[in-house]
Amino acid sequence: MPLKLQNYFFSDCHIVYTPATSENDKFSMPANFSVSTKIDEVKNHPGIWNIGVRVETLKTPDDTNRWYNFEFQIEAIGFFENTDESDVTEKIKQMIHANGAAILLGAIRERLASATATSPFGPYYLPALSLRFEKDKINRTK
Repeated sequence: MPLKLQNYFFSDCHIVYTPATSENDKFSMPANFSVSTKIDEVKNHPGIWNIGVRVETLKTPDDTNRWYNFEFQIEAIGFFENTDESDVTEKIKQMIHANGAAILLGAIRERLASATATSPFGPYYLPALSLRFEKDKINRTK
C-alpha cells in the first residue's frame, strides 16, 4: 500500500516549563501520555486522507501533587495520498491510519525535542508510544 505524505502542520504546540523550586528538585517528566488520533477521507478528493495525532502529558491521580519540569500538548495534522488504485477496504483504511499516525508521531517527537533543546535540561525525547485504532473512528469529511 503506497502512502504518500503530501504535507503536514502543527495545529497546536503548547509547552509549559516550570522551574525547580529548590536545589534538590531534579528533572522530572510525567511517565504517562494521552495519545489520540483521527482519520477522515477528504470528500471530493479520492485517495486523500486527513490524519490527526495529538499527544499530551497526562497526570494520573498518583501525580496530583508532583512537580514536573515540562508539560505539553502537541497536535499534528497531515494529508496523505493512497496511491494504490484498488478499492479501499476496512483493512486498507486501518493501514492508512496506522502508518499515517506513526509518521506524524515522529514529527511530534522531533518538534518536542527541538522546542526543549535549549532548555537547562537539553532536549526531551518522547518515548515510544502505543497507538491503537478503532475501525468505527474512520469517517468521511463532510
